[in-house]
Formats: sequence, C-alpha cells, structure tokens
Amino acid sequence: MDALIRQVVNLTVPCADDGRRFVCRDRLDRIATELDGSRYVLLDNRPLTYVYGHMDYNPAKPTVLISNHIDSLYDQYFARSVDGIIRGTLDNSACNAVAVDLMKRGALPPQALIAFTGNEEGDSAGVDQTIEVLKTHGSTFWNLELAISLDLTEESYGCSDFTIENYFIESQHNDALLKFSRERELKTYLSDILTNPTFVKNGEADESWQYDEYDLNCFTLCLPCALLGNDMHDDSGVMIRNDSLKAFASALQKVTSGVDKDLANKALHRTANRRR
Repeated sequence: MDALIRQVVNLTVPCADDGRRFVCRDRLDRIATELDGSRYVLLDNRPLTYVYGHMDYNPAKPTVLISNHIDSLYDQYFARSVDGIIRGTLDNSACNAVAVDLMKRGALPPQALIAFTGNEEGDSAGVDQTIEVLKTHGSTFWNLELAISLDLTEESYGCSDFTIENYFIESQHNDALLKFSRERELKTYLSDILTNPTFVKNGEADESWQYDEYDLNCFTLCLPCALLGNDMHDDSGVMIRNDSLKAFASALQKVTSGVDKDLANKALHRTANRRR
C-alpha cells in the first residue's frame, strides 16, 4: 500500500471536542507518534488547537499557515483502499494525513506552520485559538501572509483533483508582502503557481470564513469526494480517488513552496530598498 494511503488509514480514528476542549484525542496522539523523530515540534497548543513548527522556523520571517480541522462527527470509523478508490469516514482524516505525510518527508518549507484544529464542525473556535498561539510567539502573527485551510468538498468529484474555495483577501494590508486589491488578483496569483485550479467562490462554510475575520489572505484547498451516505458526516462515509489524493498533496506542496519562495524574494527586495 502506498505510504500516503497507509497514512490515511492510520489517521482515520476518532477525534472529537465538546466546543471547549478535545474530549477524544486518538488522532492527535497518532499524529504526535508519526511526527516523533521528524524535523517538526509542537510549537504550542490550546484546548482546541495543536500548532506544529519546523525546527528551522523563524518567527521574524514571512509565514504561511496550513490549518486543517481534526474534529469529526462519526460514530464509527473505517478506511480502505480498493481499485484506486479510498472509501471511509475521511472528514477530515484524509487532509490530516496529507499534512503529516508532507511534514514527515520534509516537503514543506520551514516557514509553513501546521495547525490541527478542533470545533470546525461548530464555531471554529480552533481557528481563534490558533490565532492566539501565533500572537504569543514573537512577531509570528504579524508576519503571517497567508492561511491555507484543508478540507473535503463535494464539489468537482471526478472532474478536478482539488478545488480552491472560499478565498478572501486582506483589506488593511498594513506591512504585508502579499497585497491584493481584488479577490480576482488572488485567483490570478494562485493560478500562476498551480495548473488550471478549479475555483469555487461560495463553497460550504469552513475555516477560511473564520480566518477572514482576522483580515488575512486565506483560502481553502479542498479534496473532492463523493458521498456514500446522506451527507459528509454519515457513518457510510465518502469516497476519494487515490490519484486525487496524491494530486491534492502535490498541489499543497507546490502552492506552499511557491508562496514561500515569492515571500522570501519580496522580503529580500524590501530589505535592499530600505538600505538604500
């Protein structure tokens, strides 16, 4: 079995909160075990978020946040891959597995922080607590240029390997390096990094809606799935194409690395101009 698919199976276990704290931590514990010995450490945590950072992360440099909710609402959990299709209770273990796989392989830039959040199925208090964490670590929050949420979507299954949904732009700009005057400029920016992305402006509510409340450039990178039951949270689960899972992981790596490289260049030019 492919390593990424094995990771999906491994992480498709319960994780739940009561709106105030995690009350079931099985998936959080497995993630901690998977990352043991990697270049990632737990930067900080709150009752509804665990934020990991690379050992070479520098809070004084431009930062990208990858946020993926870990809470789920299933009563029974399963995941199996047969004939190129993964079937299971995969919201949001499939995206959690992609993040962990990339972290273990060292495929993400050190300036990308990764948050595993709770309460997305409620009021997204995990996002609020993630922001609290960032605000307590030097200038991390003020250097946060982009938040990328990861989630499943019922959009475009069988047509696209990933979608970009619920994209918002920072309005105040302040001292930001990534400045967009219109949301279509963010679309163009992402299209220059990725190949023919599928955009969905008004997707289902997700963490990007909450990150937008903090006036951040943000969007959700979504993994298309098809329902096997009545809805995403039905114990019958969903199905995801193996090829889409791998393409989704590649897209996350590509967009994160592309933005990181652009931010590093912009920061270098800004420093050079200030010295003149």
